[in-house]
Amino acid sequence: MNKKFILGIAAAAAIAVGSLSASAAGFAKTNTYTPGMFNDVPASEWYASSVSSSYELGFMKGTADGVFSPEGNMTVAEAITIAARVHDAYNAKGTAFSQNGANWYDDYVKYAIDNGIIKSDAFDDYERPVKRYEMAVIFSKAVPDDYLAAKNNVTEIPDVPNTNGYFDRLQLLYNAGVVMGNDEFGTFMPNNNIIRAEAAAIIGRIALPENRLQKTLTDANYDDAYYLALTANGLDLAGSANQYDTPWQYDNRNQNGVISNSANHVADYYLDGKVELWRDLDDVSRGLVGWDFYGSVASVEDGVYFKLVDDDLKDVAALTTKGGKYYMNGTDTGIEAKNGTLYFSMQVDLDANTVALYMNGAKVGDYAAGDYTVSRVYIGSGKETIGSVTITRNDIYKDYLVNEIFLVPAGGALSEWEVSGTGTVVKKGGQSYSDTASAELAAGSVAKKSFKPVSGSVVYEAYMLFPTAGDTGYISLNSGDTSVAKLTLDANGVYAPDGTKLRHHTNNIWQTLRIETDTVNGTVLYKVNGKKVGEFALSAALPTVDNITVANTSGTVFFDDVKVFMTHDHDDYCPVPKPITDDGYDVILNVCSLWREGTHFGWGAVSAFPDVEPALGYYDEGIPEVADWEIKFMVENGIDVQHFCWYCPSSNQLEPIKRSSFNFALHDGFFNAEYSDMMKFTFMWENSGVNTTNLEDFKTYIWSYWMDYYFLDSRFYTIDNKLVFTAWSWNNFKKAFGGTNEGAQEAVKFMNDDAKAHGFDGIMLFFADGHAQDAGSFESMAKLGATASYAYHWNQDGNNADATIKRLQRNQDYGKLYIVPTVSVGFNNIGWSGVRKNLASLEDHKKVLNYIKNDYLTKQEGWKSKTLIVSTWNEYGEGTYVMPCKGLHGFGYLENVAEVISGVTDHSTNIYPTDNQKARLGHLYPKSKTSIKQWDYEEETGNVPQKALFTFTGDELDQAQNIDDFKVENGIAKATTSKSDPALKIKGEMPEIHAEDVIAIRVTAKSNVDTTMEIFYTTSSSPNLEQSKSFNTKVTKSDDFKEYVINTAGKASWKDIVNFFRFDIISTAGSFEVSKIELLGYDESQLPITITIDKKEYASPFHPILKNDELYVPASSIHGFFSLNNLYYEWSRYTGKLRIVTKKDHEIIFNIDSDVALVDGKETKLAEKVTLRDGLPVLPLFFIYKIEETNYTFENKAVTVSTLDKKYQDIVDQRVAYQYEFDVPGDLEGFTCSFATGVVKDGFLSGDSVERPGQSPAYDPMLSLGGLSIDTLKCNKIIVGMKHKFLEGIEKSGVEIFFATDKESSLSQDKSANASITGNSSGDKVVEYVLDFSENEKWTGTVTNIRFDPMSCGGHFDVDYIRFVMDENLAKENEAKIEEAKKREEEKLAKGILIENGDAEDASAADVFFGEKGNATVEIFKDSEKGNVWKITPAEGKVWAYVKQKVTYQTGVKYKASLDIKLTGTLTSDSDVKTAVYCNLKYMDKDGKQDHISFGAGSSIDLSTEDGWKHWEFEFEIPADSTFRGNDQFSFYTNPVGDEGVGYMIDNLTVEKAQ
Repeated sequence: MNKKFILGIAAAAAIAVGSLSASAAGFAKTNTYTPGMFNDVPASEWYASSVSSSYELGFMKGTADGVFSPEGNMTVAEAITIAARVHDAYNAKGTAFSQNGANWYDDYVKYAIDNGIIKSDAFDDYERPVKRYEMAVIFSKAVPDDYLAAKNNVTEIPDVPNTNGYFDRLQLLYNAGVVMGNDEFGTFMPNNNIIRAEAAAIIGRIALPENRLQKTLTDANYDDAYYLALTANGLDLAGSANQYDTPWQYDNRNQNGVISNSANHVADYYLDGKVELWRDLDDVSRGLVGWDFYGSVASVEDGVYFKLVDDDLKDVAALTTKGGKYYMNGTDTGIEAKNGTLYFSMQVDLDANTVALYMNGAKVGDYAAGDYTVSRVYIGSGKETIGSVTITRNDIYKDYLVNEIFLVPAGGALSEWEVSGTGTVVKKGGQSYSDTASAELAAGSVAKKSFKPVSGSVVYEAYMLFPTAGDTGYISLNSGDTSVAKLTLDANGVYAPDGTKLRHHTNNIWQTLRIETDTVNGTVLYKVNGKKVGEFALSAALPTVDNITVANTSGTVFFDDVKVFMTHDHDDYCPVPKPITDDGYDVILNVCSLWREGTHFGWGAVSAFPDVEPALGYYDEGIPEVADWEIKFMVENGIDVQHFCWYCPSSNQLEPIKRSSFNFALHDGFFNAEYSDMMKFTFMWENSGVNTTNLEDFKTYIWSYWMDYYFLDSRFYTIDNKLVFTAWSWNNFKKAFGGTNEGAQEAVKFMNDDAKAHGFDGIMLFFADGHAQDAGSFESMAKLGATASYAYHWNQDGNNADATIKRLQRNQDYGKLYIVPTVSVGFNNIGWSGVRKNLASLEDHKKVLNYIKNDYLTKQEGWKSKTLIVSTWNEYGEGTYVMPCKGLHGFGYLENVAEVISGVTDHSTNIYPTDNQKARLGHLYPKSKTSIKQWDYEEETGNVPQKALFTFTGDELDQAQNIDDFKVENGIAKATTSKSDPALKIKGEMPEIHAEDVIAIRVTAKSNVDTTMEIFYTTSSSPNLEQSKSFNTKVTKSDDFKEYVINTAGKASWKDIVNFFRFDIISTAGSFEVSKIELLGYDESQLPITITIDKKEYASPFHPILKNDELYVPASSIHGFFSLNNLYYEWSRYTGKLRIVTKKDHEIIFNIDSDVALVDGKETKLAEKVTLRDGLPVLPLFFIYKIEETNYTFENKAVTVSTLDKKYQDIVDQRVAYQYEFDVPGDLEGFTCSFATGVVKDGFLSGDSVERPGQSPAYDPMLSLGGLSIDTLKCNKIIVGMKHKFLEGIEKSGVEIFFATDKESSLSQDKSANASITGNSSGDKVVEYVLDFSENEKWTGTVTNIRFDPMSCGGHFDVDYIRFVMDENLAKENEAKIEEAKKREEEKLAKGILIENGDAEDASAADVFFGEKGNATVEIFKDSEKGNVWKITPAEGKVWAYVKQKVTYQTGVKYKASLDIKLTGTLTSDSDVKTAVYCNLKYMDKDGKQDHISFGAGSSIDLSTEDGWKHWEFEFEIPADSTFRGNDQFSFYTNPVGDEGVGYMIDNLTVEKAQ
């Protein structure tokens, strides 16, 4: 028994000493107690009087003659017996209880059930010890509630959450004074057993009110700790996402003509309009709220704010700027508001109503906090000021006593710590999540952090790094100066306080140290790197803890990510799973855990779609209970292994890893889950970023981390005692180790050897197949040392059983490498693409499982006969997920696994969490907000265009990709394929198709599969082929031709001239026929109503409908309905409520299926109910315009709107394209500012450079402008008029403009022009700068965007104008050049000429040939014999030296190559070097292979450095069934000699059609 608890009861019992009172009506003395009658109840013990009274009242008896057993456990039966006796006595029933039944207690149990004390199914074992909470519930029902009158005011019980089902009964006893816990805080220990002495004391107080306790509890404990908002590296304000893809609301009603109104920061350039980011938070009314912010600010002097508020917008903690200073809740902090980096931390104590403010690494002060609930967070700039806030990291959290991530400038002191010795913030271990710094402690130093005393379950976690063997230290959880629990580390291990070695310790690996204490029961569990390493009694059994320490006892020690928080037992915690017993199979589940919040656009990307809402809600995967629910779902359906994605925090890891990227699910969730021992885990090295460049760095920083954190964990998955893990890219695996097979093989050998050195029998390395379908890829994987390959998923083929089975079997039949079978479900990535695709039916899914189990695996032996992969658990955005979603198949996919693989058909344990349980699983995505997105179930059905603008019959179609057999018969194109995404294209040259004229595409086709049709396109303004530029529709299996009509409305990229079509008639394996494809347009009578706002068209997904003088328009945020109309909106599909605020601050609230709107708080009747169409609210547009007094016209089916003030409309109407005069206040004319402020006023775009701490140069202001279409043949100059004032001491800088084109979309130094700026200030004079691009070879095609840098230093600028000089004379001068280039291109096409500048004579085309980074350099070189030649010089090490040129092959064409070539030798020898030179062709063949495609004889030549120049000719043919062009290359490479690459020179290279 816990001694501390005995003392707690004794203190309470001391109040109730003395003889039995008769004051309670109904309770009479039935026995006489004689001191000493129980020889184990001395009169001196605290419980003697309680035993006496309970015996005299007849509630309790001895356990034997002369024995009471005061310290014996009370059973459930005994507790029920006592309650029945009390109830009977209170109600004077005089029941004659019998003990002669089958069980002595049967009569008492029946009485209790009959009288409502217990339920009939409450207990399945009456003879086990009763828990304290069970006893409380049973005893509380022995008397009426009004007999338990309140004499205390207890609202919270420290270790019993108010969500627990028994909380109300226990609270009744607390307030009645029957129980008051075991300490000053009221800790109850609900799950402990209760002893008979305690029961005697409690039942006495129930019966006798005068014995009850009156007490005020000390409020010391806190609720569950969790994050309310988490923003790091875009983690919930994804920079590429719009407002609909983030949990934040974005209010910017100031920009005109903007479709994508999105931001990951606040950029307020408007003197008459605010810009604001805000979001709902889970309400917090008590305890602690912390806010850590790191970012930069500009124009911050007035009106910028950071606020925590309640729902009525009353400030709890508000950091604001005014007059160049920061204020906290209206009090001047004395801190200057300066442009540049800003760090702050607010620590709000809602119980004490205080807020502690820290800024830029120093404490500013303690301030009064508003006495309100924290419900929202706001970051913004006011309506009458300008300002900019860039968010780098933004964490808001609840009830962490300590949450230290050292989000302060490097070099500063540990401002929130008491340090004995020296502690400094340094840049260390900051590889991910904008985690830039850690703390360094000097030898002999101790850092201490104090907090309010707490009692109960307290967790202390910290990360520590000990770089060398001489570095030692500890962490300790303390009560005052006394250590309660402690972990000590040296080079040999990690130790408990008594010296017990808990685990090995490897220096120079960050250690995750975790101390989980229970101050009530006096125990501690120690964890290291996620593993339980020992459970002990506390070093000192003290009632509370109140501080932590971190110490360096020798050498150098770093620490970071320090957390202290409390945990609580919830009676409705995730139920204990009931795993399927061993079925003989290892079922591995792919898990891509990117769902803490925000990564991959976050929950906002899918929140619009009810069918993609997980069973756990929008969960936080860093919460252990989330992991436990996932484990329950998995193990109860036959899943054995979680296969996590593992992301390295750096593309080139060169320091110890503190936290791998996106590791919340594994490290915070799974490692700390209650049920994680029920299954195994492994990981896939998601090596898209390569992550290392050599084996030594890999060993030091990556492998050692894996070994310490994963491989040595007893939960890690092994086969035959071999470590099993996988890698995403076999090619990047090879690159990581020098780019050679030998380098990769050496790495695999090391891994095997090191695994054996740690007690394993080696490793098994599986490579994901990267969707490969060719034998060569699998052969390449095998050569690297792979054990097997597998499909991470089958892409869209996963939804088709036959296609999946065919691909799996074909890959296995190559016989190059074993293929671990995968069952997938397809790829419905509607959350990202807006395109809905079918996921697998349960029947198809089960068919694949049956094939794998009963056909595929039966042909294998050993581990191969029992191992399979299920894909994928939770890729909601990517579009492949088997985790239960109520809107899809529920548990169907998992139940298929259970039924087919495990033979289990009873799915009764498959339950969804209750709302109460779900509320604990996620706090990062607010329940009040979902995105507005089209569900893509419905297509436009009315007003279908009938005019065929262009018609392509089967004769005019050709195969493009992934087709096995293709032919055209009688004008019908027929194709069969075993691959996914087979495609057709238009033969020959495309006609001139204006996208805006094509309203729909009609395809007449038939298919032998149910699938999805997709049509991809590129345009003159958007030349790259990508998913976002596609249309789709469902295709049904049919023997007859059917017409499929796809509308083009709603695609912002569907504009200008269409350059290319790719028709994916089906998306999976199968056959199809196409008779014709028609591009349809409207005739005059069919034209739909158009809506143009500030000269930008709103491309409504469905046609607007005019009814009774009102225009009903689907409101799609993606297409710009709200942003074009300068409307702010809030929407939730749960409530169907849409709140709109106009630019003039009118509030309109619509409700779906209601014809009443609230306008500025007043109910207003609508002509029609507001409805939902395919997920989009359909709104009365003219009604909104009337309220806002919007300036619009409606004529000839065209709505034309201007949101500008009328006094500026004429200016805008008279603007000349690409002439930016900045003559409308607040209108930046499309420019956006980075590292600079910006505001348009008084005819100038004015701004200041903003400092970039830690970057070079320190100042680099940028103004960016996109959406251009500048014909470089008509323009080669840009003129800038500007005033400037540099910072003091600077006399010279420069103005520079970078550009991007339709040919090269990135900005770079070689695509720029500049002009010098002299003098510290231009005063009031506008200086004109001419930036001339006429000599820049990159200035070609169409300029699509520019970046204007007004200066490269600190200072102020006033830009008067930026003008593109459009010169028609220049265009005429270029006409001859155009014609000449056109003739050359035609000649080149006719001859099939592929190679440019093969003789190296055109110095301006020195980049047409290129090498590989880290492999070889390519340059034009003047050879003494040949003149200009191409010289290829290998990099150091064993490399295959490549020279490449991008080309576009023609299918079915034979080419002839001719060149002169000479070996130059290695880097160390230019003589007696012999090797082979190979020609390498890169295109996609019929099997999907894309590189190193062999073409037989003549593809290589053996050379020696002694040969000098040699002539080489050969021919090759591009097969007619090769697929869509896009990444074609022609290249040469040399084989290395020994450990060195071999260089060479080429000249006079021609490649053209063979005659």
